Formats: sequence, C-alpha cells, structure tokens
Amino acid sequence: MLASISVLAQPKIVLKLDDVGANKVSGNKADQTMAYLLQMNVKASYGVVAKWLDETALSLLGRYINAKNAKGEAMVEIWHHGYDHSNSNPPSKNMEYKGTSYELQKKNFNLGDSLVRKYLGLQMHTFGAPFNAVDSTTLRVVAENKNYHILYCFPENTDSEKQLTRLNFRIKMENGTGKTNLQYFLDECEKNNAFSSAYMVLQGHPPQWNVSQFEEFKKIVAYLIEKNCEFVLPSELK
Repeated sequence: MLASISVLAQPKIVLKLDDVGANKVSGNKADQTMAYLLQMNVKASYGVVAKWLDETALSLLGRYINAKNAKGEAMVEIWHHGYDHSNSNPPSKNMEYKGTSYELQKKNFNLGDSLVRKYLGLQMHTFGAPFNAVDSTTLRVVAENKNYHILYCFPENTDSEKQLTRLNFRIKMENGTGKTNLQYFLDECEKNNAFSSAYMVLQGHPPQWNVSQFEEFKKIVAYLIEKNCEFVLPSELK
C-alpha cells in the first residue's frame, strides 16, 4: 500500500495494459482500446515490449502519447514491459527477468529503455516485467537507473538501494490471459475487498482481446465510471 495515498471512498484505478507493440508488420493491435479510452476520457498505461517497435511506432502511437485532457494532463503513460518478453532464457528456460543473470537482465533492460527513446522519443519511468516474473536481480537493475521510480507487481520481500513505489494491489479482470469478464472482475473485487483500498491496478492484454472480450472490458470501465472512480496513471501515484 502506498503510504502517501489516503484511503478514499472509491479507489483510484490504474489500468495496466500489457504487451503493446507498434510496427509495420503488425500495426498497433491495441489501437481499438486506446481509441476507446481516449474517447471516454479515461487515463491508461500501456506496457510496451521494445522489440515489437520499429520506425513506424511513433506514427501509430503518437496521438495517444501526446493526448491531454481538459486540465492539460497526459492521458497515456508508456511503461517498460521488457525488451523481448521472452521465457526461454538460460540457465533453464527462464523468463526474461526471473532466474536470469544480472548481465542479461541489465542488457535487456537498457535495450528496452533505449529503443523506446529511439522510436517513441520518450523516457519511461515505470517498469513491469513480462509475466510479472521478477527476482532480486531485477530490482537491482531497475534501481540502478535513476529515471525509474515505479514498479508494477514486485514482491515486498525484495529490497532496493533506493525508494521505488510498488503498485502491487492488482485486481484481476481477466479470467486467464485475455479473457476479460465483468462478473469475474466483480467477484475478484468482492473477494479482495477492493473498494476499501486506496487504489487498484487492473491488468489486461488488449492486443489479445476479441470482440466479446473488448465488450466486457468496456462494461468494466462503464461500471467504474458509474461508481465515480478516478482513473490515474502510475506516475501520479508515486
């Protein structure tokens, strides 16, 4: 829980939307979701896998990155979701940021950071690992970069050389990756007493949503709007 955030009647909502790429082969598979949320004036954060970007990325994502609300606040935050989202690394088919060497994690972290600066022209400040799979080495790597202040889904039993805000209170809205469902989300909220919290992170994978799953996501957003919840970016909770 964030010490600096008081518990409110309604929690702040952080949309953690994973696995975004933007390139000339695949385009931007999250475009439908991004356009909808912008139309609804809902802030959201998108985890970019850097290897899935190319020189067309800014043309595909630029209007969202530059979008502002009536108060002049950013509507979108791009965050570091790994360099390649791999799960077959040495020594024994490890995920990108769990069980791998410091050298590999450092190289991939820096590659991801530099490619986003190259293709999108922005500096990220939030990190969330693929599969939410991390270890103490990951925390060391992130802590060594002064530009990063916020972590998605990091265990509390890992330590750091500097204070990093951890957004760990995650409520599932997908019953399995990509399988968005309103009733499942409501059940998870009740089970975890979510509306008594200061904030909740909602994780989803918009590039994988089919028509019905996207409609379920829209129902979740509509429900939260009806409850007068405030949607915020991770950088607004540090």
